[in-house]
Amino acid sequence: MKKMKISDLDQDEARFLSRVMTMGAGTSLPVVMQPSEFARLVGVIYRDNGKGPELEAEHPGLWMQIDPGRDYYEIPESWFMEPLRLGPSEHAALLMTGIKQIKAMLNKSPRSD
Repeated sequence: MKKMKISDLDQDEARFLSRVMTMGAGTSLPVVMQPSEFARLVGVIYRDNGKGPELEAEHPGLWMQIDPGRDYYEIPESWFMEPLRLGPSEHAALLMTGIKQIKAMLNKSPRSD
């Protein structure tokens, strides 16, 4: 799999990544997540949805690093701050994988119109 670079994102994707990683954007003191914090948050989401194997298929070796191994409410706050080895743009690749998998999931789900 070709490694993604931030420059591979189009303008809308880059803007979305920035929004996703910024908490409190409408306040006087917004906080921007570090790429490793974002990756760990993605790990929590994938664990909650039982989709870790799908993430592992797209990003071999990463799931072991970002899987919290327990329910969200049992994760110590310190886990989010532990060092994590990510490639330079791996957090952007995680975002794009998530978007792709969410779209696929929505396309498979029955619609109730």
